[in-house]
Amino acid sequence: MNKLFLILFLLFPLPLHAHVVQQSSSELKVEGKNLEWTLQVHQNNFEEKFRGATSEQIKDFISRRVKIISENRDCIFDSLQAQPLAAEEKTQLLIHLHCPVDIKTLDISFGFFWGDISHQHLMSVWMLGKTFSHTFSTNDSEWTLSFSRWNLFFNFLKTGLLHIWTGLDHLLFVFTLIFAAKKFRELLLVISAFTLAHSLSLALATFDLVTLAPKIVEPLVALSIMVMACKSIFQIPSGDRSLGKGSIQFKTTLLLTFFFGLIHGLAFSEVLKETHLSGTNLIAPLFSFNLGVECGQILIIAPLFPFFIFLEKRFYALSRVIKKMSLSLIFLIAAFWLVQRVFLINKF
Repeated sequence: MNKLFLILFLLFPLPLHAHVVQQSSSELKVEGKNLEWTLQVHQNNFEEKFRGATSEQIKDFISRRVKIISENRDCIFDSLQAQPLAAEEKTQLLIHLHCPVDIKTLDISFGFFWGDISHQHLMSVWMLGKTFSHTFSTNDSEWTLSFSRWNLFFNFLKTGLLHIWTGLDHLLFVFTLIFAAKKFRELLLVISAFTLAHSLSLALATFDLVTLAPKIVEPLVALSIMVMACKSIFQIPSGDRSLGKGSIQFKTTLLLTFFFGLIHGLAFSEVLKETHLSGTNLIAPLFSFNLGVECGQILIIAPLFPFFIFLEKRFYALSRVIKKMSLSLIFLIAAFWLVQRVFLINKF
């Protein structure tokens, strides 16, 4: 039997790994001219290399092995803090760097492999609301990132599109505006009021000229949907506008749309604030993001409004039922969000 095992072992040798590939990871956040680099390494590697070393000594060691260059100028290592993560058997290093110019490109030279030629390091770079990643090894220690104006423009254009399409609360508010309009001219006016309002508050909030906590803004967004849905449900039919009430009613719709548009703009601004851009660097993202939001609205309205107009002309009774059922459902969803955002989210 032993001979049989020996023969099988020789004929079908199992792969033997004398050395396990070690890995580490880090995240680099770009904020204007500043870089925040969070690096996690195994506790054993850290203790072996830096036992008894001061923060300045660790910073000096790393800065000689890792070079981060922006626009052909070195970014300076400002400070370093080490924090043990006992549960994960790792040590986290928080390193702050400062670049002499606004960051448009990054050239990263990584030679920090703990003396292990098989070590691999995964770095994620977070900039302009987008994440880039690269795995460094002793055979691949150079990485160049470029953040061109066109990349910036299309990235935030896409972000604006996705925000209006995936943000169900903003989407439902747009639906209430579609239901509130009887004619194309009315639709154009309410959408223009909404666009003007949220563009204004988006700009003011992005540049920190107006601030309102999300715990206040988010419930107000839900409330805006409820109010507009409720108003459309009990709206006077267009045939009664000869009494002069329709005109007053539509002006009220315009005022409410503008007011609630200001609230939605404050909600939109949270997306841009997360990019940590500042000054003139915000102008292009602000424009392209807002353009993306407007394009997203148009792509929603363009097919839906003509369909509802056609439905109302050909099947008036059916269109009224569909409208009231849809608005009622929108109202209930928004009411649920309001309760959730007031009594649950704001507790944290």
